[in-house]
Amino acid sequence: MSLQKKLQPVLSSLLTSDRLKNTKRYYHRVLHKLFNLPHGADFYFRVDDPYSVLIMQMLPSIQRDFHIRVRPRIVLELPEEMHPGPEKLEQLSIRDARELARFYRLTFGYKKPPTKKSIGLATQVLLKNAHSSQFFKIADSVVRATWGHDDNRLDKLSKIHGHVKETDTPKLLEENLVHLVSNGHYLSGTLHYDGEWYCGVDRIAHLTQRLAEQHLANRNVALSIYQKAYLDLHRSAPVKKLQEMEKPALDFYFSFRSPYSYLALQRVYRLQHRYNLTVNIKPVLPMVMRGLPIPQDKRRYILLDTKREADMHHIPFGKVCDPLSEGVERAMGIFMYAMGEGKTREYLLSITRGVWAEGRDISDDKDMQLLIERADLDWDIASQYMYDEAWQPMAEQNRADLNRLGLWGVPSFQFGDLAIWGQDRLWLLEQKICDLADESQAAKQATA
Repeated sequence: MSLQKKLQPVLSSLLTSDRLKNTKRYYHRVLHKLFNLPHGADFYFRVDDPYSVLIMQMLPSIQRDFHIRVRPRIVLELPEEMHPGPEKLEQLSIRDARELARFYRLTFGYKKPPTKKSIGLATQVLLKNAHSSQFFKIADSVVRATWGHDDNRLDKLSKIHGHVKETDTPKLLEENLVHLVSNGHYLSGTLHYDGEWYCGVDRIAHLTQRLAEQHLANRNVALSIYQKAYLDLHRSAPVKKLQEMEKPALDFYFSFRSPYSYLALQRVYRLQHRYNLTVNIKPVLPMVMRGLPIPQDKRRYILLDTKREADMHHIPFGKVCDPLSEGVERAMGIFMYAMGEGKTREYLLSITRGVWAEGRDISDDKDMQLLIERADLDWDIASQYMYDEAWQPMAEQNRADLNRLGLWGVPSFQFGDLAIWGQDRLWLLEQKICDLADESQAAKQATA
């Protein structure tokens, strides 16, 4: 094992440790007390970003429920290297935002992105009013006009509320972008509070939990409002009926190098047990090995974000040994053997826990043997599959299938007509299963 491989588990354990997190948070609390600093969060808002539109609608409630003020920072052009597949992302984010809006009881019924002209004018209006106490009210009107393709209404709003000059716009946008990047992030629709990032409506749960722990919540605040995606979603339909119901198989697009795939794997197998699902694991190569690099800031955020998501779902995580290249290829080869032995579940759970929670180097024979035998597989046979390239056509077919769904990242899922991306959308899968059960029960009652 190389020195780098030996150091990775140590450094990742330190970076994701509760001790380091709590030390940083204590430092910020001391600063607030010493200098009587108000609690404030920067909100990076992009008018043509559906996720920005959704989180914008939550922020007035957060300001009412907690002792915190939100400072809007308007952005537009983001670093290209951070956003592979922008055309696909545009369509996916619009479709995804409609589902999120229904779930969180927000407003987003749009199907087409706004025009470049309206985005430009809307951005100028928002820049002009970024420091206004009425920002969120103004932004809501601007969003409705922009996404609703109501150019006349947008023109009226620009006259009522004003807008910055076109010549001043690039400088103001650049200042906000520099502020975003220098603080270590790359996305709009994000909040930055005391050194930590909260991306999209999904992660508001982590922010509100933190604010509550710091005694910044007003009385009678129901944290469950902000934590819906982390609560059990199976409703009144008994699990037995759900198990007996005929359901489509769940296709799970998975990568050995994706920490979110590891979280999803743990959670999917829980859902499989609860609802008697048929799960088809469809492994693909990591994005880097498919020519889609992940910059350092993005990797750091993903690591820390995975840790807090893992904690929320009671999944061990943090002692990491990156399996990129040789480790991934060996794991893909042995996957074929495990699948043939009917040990896919045991194999994947052992390997991923080893990589993401135990710091095991799967490019090292000693570590790999331990994980293979823990899955009740024969090491002597498994080692013959490590360098067998029979998995490559399978991986390429899985990648092609994923692309046909309009997706490219992992973990992704297909369940009937539902295609979703992200372990943080598994509530949508569970909701779909429950809806099918309700429909099945209603149909039986109608024919009885």
